[in-house]
Amino acid sequence: MPILFSGRPGIFLSGSARIEFGRAAAAKSREVQTGLGSGKLVELTFPSKIGTLTAEYALYDGELFTAELTFTPAADIRISQMGIFSAQLDLGQGEVRSLTHDRMWEATVDILAQSKRSQFFTVIHNRDSKVSAIVGALTATAETSVEIERGKTVAHVAAFTQYSGPGAGELRLRAGQTARSGPVAIVLPADILTGLEAYGAAVRQFNHIQPYRPIPAGWCSWDAYGNGVTEKDILNTLDAIRKLRLREFGFNTLQIDDGWQRGWRCSGDWRYNPERFPHGIKPLAEAAQRDGLGLGLWIGPFSDEDTWNKPKDWPKGRRKDPIDFPELTVHNDRGEPTGAYDLSNPKYREHLTKIIHQMTADWGASYIKADFLAWGYGVQVDKSLPHHDIFRSAIRSMRDGMPAKTYFMTCINHEWKSLGLADGQRIGNDVGQDWKGLEPTLRCAAPLFFTNGNFWWNDPDQLHISGSMDRQGKLRGLTLDQARAWATLVALYGGVTMTGDRLTDLPPERVKLLTQTLPPTGQTARPVDLFDALTRKSPQLHSSVWDLPVAKPFGNYHVVALFNWTTTEAERTVPLAELGFSPADRVVIYDFWRDELVTSAKGGASFSVPATSCRLLVLHRATGQPQFLSSDRHLSAGLIDVIEYHYDANTRTLAGKSTGLVPGVPFRYSFFIPDGLNAVSATIDGKAAQIQTKANLLTVIFTPSRPDIDWQVDMGQ
Repeated sequence: MPILFSGRPGIFLSGSARIEFGRAAAAKSREVQTGLGSGKLVELTFPSKIGTLTAEYALYDGELFTAELTFTPAADIRISQMGIFSAQLDLGQGEVRSLTHDRMWEATVDILAQSKRSQFFTVIHNRDSKVSAIVGALTATAETSVEIERGKTVAHVAAFTQYSGPGAGELRLRAGQTARSGPVAIVLPADILTGLEAYGAAVRQFNHIQPYRPIPAGWCSWDAYGNGVTEKDILNTLDAIRKLRLREFGFNTLQIDDGWQRGWRCSGDWRYNPERFPHGIKPLAEAAQRDGLGLGLWIGPFSDEDTWNKPKDWPKGRRKDPIDFPELTVHNDRGEPTGAYDLSNPKYREHLTKIIHQMTADWGASYIKADFLAWGYGVQVDKSLPHHDIFRSAIRSMRDGMPAKTYFMTCINHEWKSLGLADGQRIGNDVGQDWKGLEPTLRCAAPLFFTNGNFWWNDPDQLHISGSMDRQGKLRGLTLDQARAWATLVALYGGVTMTGDRLTDLPPERVKLLTQTLPPTGQTARPVDLFDALTRKSPQLHSSVWDLPVAKPFGNYHVVALFNWTTTEAERTVPLAELGFSPADRVVIYDFWRDELVTSAKGGASFSVPATSCRLLVLHRATGQPQFLSSDRHLSAGLIDVIEYHYDANTRTLAGKSTGLVPGVPFRYSFFIPDGLNAVSATIDGKAAQIQTKANLLTVIFTPSRPDIDWQVDMGQ
């Protein structure tokens, strides 16, 4: 794609216009080797009366290059933002769509028709010419935004480092002090989804991010019990987890949400509520650990709104409740504490570190969910730093209070400021427990798919699978089809998997569905139609075709989910060519939920999908021999359990190995048997298994006696 740098880098002084620099007085280049690969660094120096500006452009092998500024002033100076680069991208004729991050988790796909400024990254994609560009920050050392504007055949793109917000509202530099803008990546991919994945991986590599393991999977108390949760509820849930054997399937976390603490919502002292948790948190952490689970705790750390110690004679007309630590909060014009903690106050940050240390090191919590981070705080004691630096220092204060292996999740957050500090990030608002309740997750899951496992583990909030008809015949919760759709999305997303249903109330069919999402795979499916669905505007509302490629020693295959988020039946198409199938390939398609073969297809395969449901399909290239198709151990259809298999044409046997099964629980493996062959028997660890045949589909039903098994299917002579 032709790219023309249309403007020089610049500095914006506080209260003044942009300071333009003249031509570069010096230029030099050198070979570089970084976490992003090998490439060439070009350095341009722009001297001026106010200081020296240096632009560094690193051109890497492949489709990525980076840009970064450094500025050293000749005298004390105040800067509102840096203009890292501006460029014109020739996109060709056709409709251009953008993926922008407008605020917090609001990542949206829209038609690019006007100027937009996005946080951290911007993506533009011409649906006709397939020309695309990704411009985004590589680190959270500074606050980056990207501005785009649509021309007739070009897009104007500019990247900035900003210093606005509570605090200094600017960057204050002393003479001779050097500031860096933070690097910005520019990716010009041949394929937009591959490019997004490459950008996500570049952020991970550049920041040396090691994705947390094991990926949290388990239960959260919020949707099940709200802020009325009790110690008894937690113990009953632990008992249910034990009886349902969920630990063996992959549960590793039990998280207590809002309600365990003294006071309402944002507690002051973060002590447990003795009425609802008479024995405290530590015994619960120990009980969870005995069952092989880590205990998680919720905290809303940036506000002090304790109602626990409110005096009985507290004036009814007085709006604010008593505050536990008034000296740590922002004060109003009358000198009264407001309850909003002052993030710039080093004493507050010390207090925060101690609170988190108490929850983790003392009580035994191994998972912290920090909520309501985007508001309810202030900056008053020290306004010498930009908001970004102040906010990030508060996040770091929490991290400093945790033992090394603690999982740290941030929620309702200025999320980019947590990059490299948080292990997990909520990507949407709270879900509900019915079909409409899935909407907050749908708005964010597809646009942010490339951040999952790269920036952090995306948290799509609680998975719900429960549902039943009440005595009046009204649905409470989800139909089975709706539950399957929700579970499929979470399972194929491959990240944090936390259910919010009351485990004590789940019927066997719904329990089975829950176990099929466990453990998280750590592999994220692609929203194939990401730029075909305008967020909340297109008929399908959101991305509806997701592809999870599965690579195995015995061959590669695809697990494809076709979703219908609407209330009327709809058609969805599997784009075989985009999945890598050639026109000459014969594709065997297995329908997971219906347990049947679909007529093999060439080119494109279209399917009718009932309202509020999904079709889960497994696609293999036909080999002309008997071949494995799918396992029902997990919705990824064999990804986590089937290790290997091979077919011996001489003995007419199909033999393989599997792992991660749960002894005493029945499972189903499905195979394709070509015309002319018939399966006569199947064995698991040498013991006979049940077989069912229907045309070319063979189903083997078995109950293993151990997690790791050898299996064999005999075709006879």
